[in-house]
Amino acid sequence: MSKQISKKHHFIPQFYIKGFSNEDNDVFLYDIEYKKVSSSSKKSSQIFYEEHLHTVKKFGQKSLLIEESYSELEGMFSQVVNQMKDWPDDALQEIVKVKEFIKTLILMLSVQYWRNPRNTLAAQEISGRLVELYDQALPTNGEVIPFDRQDVKYFQKKHKDLAVQKFIQFLILPLLTFKFIPEQLKGLRIVKLKDECDFICSDNPVSLDDIDSEFNFIGKAFYPLTKKYAITNIQFKALSELDDFVLSNARKKIIAFSKKRLSGLPQA
Repeated sequence: MSKQISKKHHFIPQFYIKGFSNEDNDVFLYDIEYKKVSSSSKKSSQIFYEEHLHTVKKFGQKSLLIEESYSELEGMFSQVVNQMKDWPDDALQEIVKVKEFIKTLILMLSVQYWRNPRNTLAAQEISGRLVELYDQALPTNGEVIPFDRQDVKYFQKKHKDLAVQKFIQFLILPLLTFKFIPEQLKGLRIVKLKDECDFICSDNPVSLDDIDSEFNFIGKAFYPLTKKYAITNIQFKALSELDDFVLSNARKKIIAFSKKRLSGLPQA
């Protein structure tokens, strides 16, 4: 019996979407183009996916290696996010000094950044210099890079092939770009909101002003981990300041646990 090929591939993981949901695991959506909040809620399985986004077709065969790899990573990421709920407030600034936690956090950020279709063009533009990126990343990311320079040369040579492009964007670039050391998060901190406040999130979760050639953050950075926790360097006085930044970096949709939470965004 042939293995069933899944076709709904999330560019934002379902466990992550659930982190912004209500008690029923539902979220509400705000449409940026029409400036309207959805009348009904959605489940995580219903949003932020593209059909066969991670499917690789080669020699008449379909491979789900990317989707399966992401499934394993998401299991690890979800454990980290769930553990954060039990941390006392005074532990937050200490935990970011733990090397393994930092490595996982940056990997989570990097994977989310590159799995977003918004960054496909950027991935294609830099895929022709993979060897340069590999050499640049080796001192800081060597422990997590499972391939050698010869492998990278091969991928660079074949980078215009559609199947190879997918492997590069979704599996290789997350390991060769952002640095898996504390300096990558320089200036950023973990923020925890009080019970009466919640972060919103968009279809582009890793919100950045810009990055330089060595993938250091330039300007503002904001990455909500759940509706209560986020990594940011923004010194904000009101949540509306973060909402504006999320809105300016979103593609099409913004999510929150309730209609009321989205009502502060521009309405038609």
